[in-house]
Parts: sequence; C-alpha cells; structure tokens
Amino acid sequence: CDAETLAKPALASVKEGRTNFVPKTWENTYYHWMENIQPWCISRQLWWGHQIPAWYGFGLTNDSAKIFLGGELEIFVGESNEQVSELGKKFYNSEIIFVQNRQEAIDCLHNQANKTEPVKVPLWREPDVLDTWFSSALWPFSTLGWPDETPELARYYQTDVLVTGFDIIFFWVARMMMFGNHFIKDENGKPVEPFHTVYIHALVRDEDGVKMSKSIGNVIDPLDLIQGIDVDGLVEKRTYGLNKPENAPKIEKQTRKKYPNGFDAFGADALRFTLTIMAAQGRDVKLSIERVAGYRNFGTKLWNATRFAEMNGVKSVEGFDLSASKLTINRWILTELSKCVSEVTANIEKYRFNDAANAAYKFVWNTFCDWYLELLKPVFNGEDESAKQEAQACAGYVLDEIYALLHPMMPFMTEELWEQTGTRDTLLCHAAWPTLQFEDASAADEINWLVELITQVRSVKAEMNIKPSQILQMDVVDANDATKTRLEMHSGALRQMARVEPINIASETPRGSAQIVIGEATFCLPLEGVVDFAEERARLEKELKKLDGEIKRLEGKLGNAKFVANAPDEVVAEEKQKLDDYQEQRGRVEIAYSRVAE
Repeated sequence: CDAETLAKPALASVKEGRTNFVPKTWENTYYHWMENIQPWCISRQLWWGHQIPAWYGFGLTNDSAKIFLGGELEIFVGESNEQVSELGKKFYNSEIIFVQNRQEAIDCLHNQANKTEPVKVPLWREPDVLDTWFSSALWPFSTLGWPDETPELARYYQTDVLVTGFDIIFFWVARMMMFGNHFIKDENGKPVEPFHTVYIHALVRDEDGVKMSKSIGNVIDPLDLIQGIDVDGLVEKRTYGLNKPENAPKIEKQTRKKYPNGFDAFGADALRFTLTIMAAQGRDVKLSIERVAGYRNFGTKLWNATRFAEMNGVKSVEGFDLSASKLTINRWILTELSKCVSEVTANIEKYRFNDAANAAYKFVWNTFCDWYLELLKPVFNGEDESAKQEAQACAGYVLDEIYALLHPMMPFMTEELWEQTGTRDTLLCHAAWPTLQFEDASAADEINWLVELITQVRSVKAEMNIKPSQILQMDVVDANDATKTRLEMHSGALRQMARVEPINIASETPRGSAQIVIGEATFCLPLEGVVDFAEERARLEKELKKLDGEIKRLEGKLGNAKFVANAPDEVVAEEKQKLDDYQEQRGRVEIAYSRVAE
C-alpha cells in the first residue's frame, strides 16, 4: 500500500486544523510517524481477519484455447465470487470454477487436458488476511454501511471525538485518517476527515505510578473494584499464568500486605468518577484504592442528601419559577449552581474532565450538602409555609440539575435518583443538559460572607484544639450597618453552626482573643479560660519545629541536582507535592501560634 501518498492529505488535516489532538502535544507523535512513513504491507498470515479479496489464475499461453500454465499469475480483485467470475470469464473467454489452492488448480487443468469440451478455468483465493489495522482503518465509515450511500453514513460521518491511547496514534488513528480522507469526499470532491478531535487519554498506573503489568503482579481488574473481591481471589488472579512462575510467592506476599482484605464493592460510579477526576490532560492516573473509596462516599453523600430532602418535603416541581424566589438562601444557591453549570460545561467542552468533575464535586459536597441543606433546616422546621414551599421547590430543582451534571460521570446512581424523585416522561440520559443562567450578586455576597465566617470560626477551634461543640462568645469590632444587619438576620445560623453565643457589638478587641477579619469588621473569640496559652504555645512550637525539619529535608533533596536528574519524574513530582503540603501546613500553624503569642 502506498502509505506515503495516503499520508499527505491526512497530514494536512491536522496541520491545517481540521482535526485536532487533545492534548495538542500528541500532534508531534502523529507528525513523526506520518512524515517518516514507509510502504505498508497490508497482508498478514493469521487465521482470522478479513481475507484479502484477490483471486489468482494462471497466465495465458500462446495457444489460449489449451491449458493456462504459462506466464505470470493473473490477479482478479472483486467484492464477491460472482463478480470475480465475470471478470475471469471476460479475460479467459471461458467458464470459471473456484478451487482451494494452486495445486488444485493444476490438477483441475490436467484433468481437462484430453477432453473435447471447453476448458473451465480454475481460480483460487489469496489465503492471507488484511492487516488488523487495515480493517480497523475502515471503522469510521464501514460501520455506517459504506460503500453504500446509507442514511447512517450521511448523518453520522464525520464522527465527532475519537478517544484512544497514545500507543496507537500511528497504528489506528493515522490509518483511519488516511482511509477516511481517501474514501470519503464531500460534494466538492474534498476529503472528509473521520473525526474533528482526537482525545488521547491517560494511562492508568498503580498507586505508586508503576505501569500495570502481569509479570510484576500489580494489575487491578476494574471489575474487582466494582463488585469486590477477597484477598484470596486477588492473589489467585495476580499469580495465575505468570511468565515467571517463580515470582508468585513474592507477588502473593506483596498483595496480602497491601490489600489484606481485598477490595470492597465500590460500584461502577465510584470507579468512573475516580478516573474522571484524576484524568488531568497530559498526566497518567495513579489509581488509588483510597480515592475510589472516597468517591464512593461522595455518591453516598448525594444519596443521603436526596433522602434528607425528601424527608423534608422536597420534590421536583414542573415549571418552577426561578425568578420568583424570594429567600436569600435560595437566590444564593441558584447563583452558585449557575456558576457550577458554566464551569462544568466549559471544562467538558475543553476536554478538561478532571476540572469538570472537581467543580461538580465541590458544589455538591460543600455548597449544596454542607451549607445549603444545613441553612435550610430552620426554614423546613419553621412556621412560614410560603418560605417552606419555596425552599422545597428550589431544593428539588437544584437536585435535578445536580443529577444531570453528574450523569456523564456517575450515570447509574443519578439515573436511579432521577427516577425515584419525580414523575418523569424521559430518562435522565435523554434529558436536556443544564443551561441555567442566574445571578444575584447581593444574595451571593451575603451568604458567602456567612459561610466564610462560620468556616473561620471552625478553623480557629480546630487550630486551638477546642471542641467543635464548645460555645464561644463573639465580639464584633468596627462592624458597619450592613454587617450588623447580617449578624442579626443570621444569628440563628451562627449559634447553630458556628456555636457562638452571645454575639456582641464591641468597641475594642478583647484581650487574649483569636481575631478573624472579614471585610471591614474584626470578629473576636475571647479565649481566656478556654485555652491554656502557655501549653498551646509549647504544642505549636513543637509542631513548627517538626515541620521545619521536614521542609529543610525536602528542600535539600530537591536541591540535589543528581537526585532530580536520576529519580523518576513521578518521584520528583511526589516530593515537590510533599514540600508544598508541609509549607501550607506550616502557614496554618504559624497563624495559630500568632493567636496565642505573648
């Protein structure tokens, strides 16, 4: 096959931007293969595959009415025996019969040598099959009915996004490009590429960053993470059929040590979400079992939030009027949901699936579950029926949008929740993608102020080793009228969620207090009698000394040019991440220390 000629339009498709690689750096691999291409041998001696549609017959002798054993073999190419028979009949001016191989053809002609009736010419088919990648190269259009002009071909070709691995950019991607451009043309005769985007996915490695390999016994079967497996079953899988059976005892020991209980049944959605949120462009996925367990908990969180909402009368209300929402808390959640919809959509469109998953995760876990539902409790338990009904309808609307946003990442659970929480006339997978555009800056500022204040109070308690349930006094200095109004309006939430009472407007900062600055105001938590300052200083000094030691050690390690040059990239990256984490932790401890300094 003249691959060099086929490669030219396929190269132009990428260089001229009609087909794009994501991440773009993989275009260089494509160029390397296509610009250094060699003739392509398309035959293979395999027992399976598409048998090459070529039939052989003997060349003509001078006396064409006699036997056909002279000259080069004649080759007839066709789509069927009938078509080839017609080609042979015209060439030989004789009837055609089909035999298994060359020897049968010779025997057939010898058997006819002394007979008076016209000779029947034997043809036999090429026994080789087409190269696997030749057949695969036909995939984008042969699956749609080509070479016939089918409705499917007209509608679905060009296809959209090809998702594949970097190791077959040449073996599959390039060949589909070559064949698509060669066989499919538009109304003006210009080549039509088989897809507009090629997304090169990450390689899934084990949690230490090592490529999964049967020979070293670190392969994780995704079905085992989905449905669970005990340690004996895991050992049996990892030690079966090894190239080096002598490694079995070592692999068994490592497996039993690392996974003494095997794997829990995490479910398909937890695994799918884990791979999505870890699929950063250009980076391999280190598959951590703890991360899979964590995202199973995320699914459980949403499930429980749905049940809590249902217990409080939340339901999907058809035609819910967003603009009619009066409660500040509802206008805030709709504003935050609108931001989340925009962020998830934009990142999916840019193939930044990890960022899309992160945006959805933060909104569902933090904004919706931890804050919105908590802040709605007084409304659900209150006497204002109008406010309660609005909150129930708004929460139902937000849940519906959450199910839709998460559906590409967690399809099974979201489809189930969608079915259980309303009377639907369509499956979730057929529902419209969220397009919410809602903004109330005033409501967002007010509730985000409340969230930040509660978060900061909780952080102070955690830093100072104060129990979250302990009630502290709060004195507020330099508060303007807007802040005073907010404090009065949200005093119940502050008492319940930050555990602060009483809340006083003060003229000066109390002695021995932890201070939180938000906007123009300073929020003071007097700690006299609550914290032993000397003991807390000693504890924090010890923690700072320990962190300084770790930071110095890692800075020395990363400052060693020999280590950086020789260590695997993933090891260097891991050490840098540790250094960043220790430095961030030190900053938090330093703030805590400043609060109890003499």
